[in-house]
Amino acid sequence: MSALYPPPADPIDGPGVLGRLRRLDRCATAEGLLAIAAIDHPARLLGPAGGPTPSRGTVVGRKLALIAALAPHASGFLLDPELSIAEAAVSGVLPGSSGMIANIEQLRETDTGFDRRVDLRPGWDPARIAASGADGVKFVFFHRAELPDAQHEVERVTALVADCHAVGLPCVIEPLWYPQEGEDPEDPTVTHERAKAIVTEAARFAACGADVLKVQFPGGVTDPSARTSARSACRELDAALPVPWVLLSEAVGYDDFRMQVEIAAAEGSSGFMAGRAVWSEVASSNGSSASIALAAERLAKLRAVIDANGRPWRERVPADSVASAVTEGWWSSDG
Repeated sequence: MSALYPPPADPIDGPGVLGRLRRLDRCATAEGLLAIAAIDHPARLLGPAGGPTPSRGTVVGRKLALIAALAPHASGFLLDPELSIAEAAVSGVLPGSSGMIANIEQLRETDTGFDRRVDLRPGWDPARIAASGADGVKFVFFHRAELPDAQHEVERVTALVADCHAVGLPCVIEPLWYPQEGEDPEDPTVTHERAKAIVTEAARFAACGADVLKVQFPGGVTDPSARTSARSACRELDAALPVPWVLLSEAVGYDDFRMQVEIAAAEGSSGFMAGRAVWSEVASSNGSSASIALAAERLAKLRAVIDANGRPWRERVPADSVASAVTEGWWSSDG
């Protein structure tokens, strides 16, 4: 992996590159690791499974309580415009020292989860996201390379990245592999193809200019053989990507996710953007104080894992050579 700014190959040659660097630094720990708490989920997921969707006020309250509890351990937050970005900022719950990444997708909920078609949210483009004070954009979508719309996804991501970079925002891309009808995710053949697709498609979208890839864990952790295979796939993923990568939690249990983070960090990951693996009990318990304390404890432990083993998202330039890494007159360039 080579970071967004690996000197001297990619010097600071314009405000946009510097803006992306500074914003990703704000989302990272002092050591350059990404410990992002993902709380951009729709209202339904902030209540007990199978129960009624909580009211807007209830959901906002639970999100703010999570932000307050997780802030000491998170380097930044992944938030949404509907229920948390303005509320967290106006209330002061989101610390000024915390990075904030905004989602840009509009998911359609169905009776069984989410529609595979994902649109960009109308009226919420990178320029507006930058104006809101966000430090980055995240776009998640469902993707299978063999389907007819695959090239459309490449074109859409390429255009989105360009729009983000035009306003100095880093872009986090999250392609999600999913099983098609007739595929059993537990079938070893399907498991192998899934891991291979995660690696290949992450590289495809990194080539579109993405600054960070948010990826599914390419394997399992149920037994030593599965962990060995997953470690090898993480190694392949790291070798294939020219940009930093982080794990999403994909609603797995906390214990499994912590093991995934340990494996990924040892193989080159720069951290995680974790949601329900950290705070699912907040939803199932209707926001109990004990569940919020548990979420904070979990995030602290995940932070310790990447602190011990993760790779910083970028290289830092030594002070005695920084002059050659910055193009003279960079402030007047279009870069």
